[in-house]
Order: sequence, then structure tokens, then C-alpha cells
Amino acid sequence: MRFIVVIPVYNGEQWIERCLDSIISQDYNDYEVIIIDDCSTDNTWDKISKYHFCKLHNQNRIGSGLANTVHGIQLLSDDPEDVIVSIDGDDYLADNNVLSYLNTIYQEDVWLTYGSFLPLSERFSGTCQPFEKVRILKEDGNYGYITLSSQTYRKSGLWVTSHLRTFKKWLWDKIDDKDLRDETGEYYKLAWDMSYMYPMIEMAGTHIRFIDKILYYYNDLNPICVGAQTPTEQIKEGEDIQHKPIYAELDSHIL
Repeated sequence: MRFIVVIPVYNGEQWIERCLDSIISQDYNDYEVIIIDDCSTDNTWDKISKYHFCKLHNQNRIGSGLANTVHGIQLLSDDPEDVIVSIDGDDYLADNNVLSYLNTIYQEDVWLTYGSFLPLSERFSGTCQPFEKVRILKEDGNYGYITLSSQTYRKSGLWVTSHLRTFKKWLWDKIDDKDLRDETGEYYKLAWDMSYMYPMIEMAGTHIRFIDKILYYYNDLNPICVGAQTPTEQIKEGEDIQHKPIYAELDSHIL
């Protein structure tokens, strides 16, 4: 199994080396990495340049992790059976056997995985949950559980499919590019992970694997992340994505 690790980063000089070192330390060798520096104004590019990975430096600021991710996948992955691993440049993998562990998961009939992560602060806990048992706060103030499916997830208004996200390249290729863009035609900038995860989850159906093992550390200490938790624009983008058409579940024999 070949993994394609795609890392968009902007002004991540404090964290990018930790991110890249967590990949170098993997005990699994069949992978390639592309780092897309979105015209950082600090020393991010200088730090990236020391690594022997595929590197791309935007000359003009794009401002969208999604646009950079799309470009990175196009540049590095030409095999539909590749598994794309999405990592933010200020985050990092939890230990040195993440890729080898994922390799065992993909030996089964799996097309997409998500979860679990830990934040660097203690402000909140990882929100990833399996569809079979999603914890919600009920109207009476108590917690209960509901069951979701790949076809009901988008309309539920819930978000439980976060880091670490991985998926087959051919599944990504089946997303209509217009569904990754807002009403102005630009790639989503804030809720962009929702724009590609919803379609792939809907198509993947029973071929999704929730992983409860911690594979990822999320850097919520980054001021960019802290400032982007619940802005009006992010909520608007999320609602726009939730109202897009639901993709049909794919037959496993029609790829």
C-alpha cells in the first residue's frame, strides 16, 4: 500500500519540523510526501527546504487549505489505489507506527478512515465517534446516543469525522469539483474538510472505518486555529455544504 501524505501549511515555522519529523520516523517506508507552503511570511519555507520531500511554494497567497490539498494530490498521486493521508502543517502523527497500522486497516475492504486525535491543550477532547453510536446532548440536558449512516450524516448537522483522515485516491476523484467550491466559485476556506468528507463518506457507505486508536495530535494552540473555531463565515460555509446534494452510495464492484 502506497500512502500519499499531503501537508498544506501557512506560517507554521514553530511546528512544521515536528510535523515532518513525525513522518520521517515512521516504521513504514512506502509513502511519498508533498508539502504546500501557502506563501508563508515567516521562516516556514526555509525549514521545509531542509527536507527531501516534494515541496511546493506558492508565490501568491491562496488562503485555502483545500485548494492546496487539491493541487498537492494532483501533483503527486497518479495511482487510484493510493491512500491519501491529510495532515495539517501544524499538527503531527502520534507515533512511529501510524502508517504501518493504517496499512493493516487497508488490507481489508476499506476505502476511507477517520479518527481519533488528541488536542495539545486541555480545552476539549477529540470529537470523532463511530456512526453506530454518536453521543448527543438532548433537549432535557442529558446525554444520549443516536445512530447515523453515511446517507444521513450530512443532514444531521453533526461533525464526528475528523483527524486522522485517510482515503483512497479513486474515491477522491469521484467528487464533483463544484461541490468543493462556494457560491463564488472559490474553494472553501474554513469548512473545507466537510466539503470533501461528506461526499466520500456518502459514497463509501459500509467501507468506512472509524479508528479509536490515537493517531494524530491536533495543534489547537496555534492562534490561527483558535481564532477560527466558530466564526460566522465558517458556520455559513458549513451550512452551505450541508445543503448540497447527497452522493449515492457506491456499489463495491463499480469503481
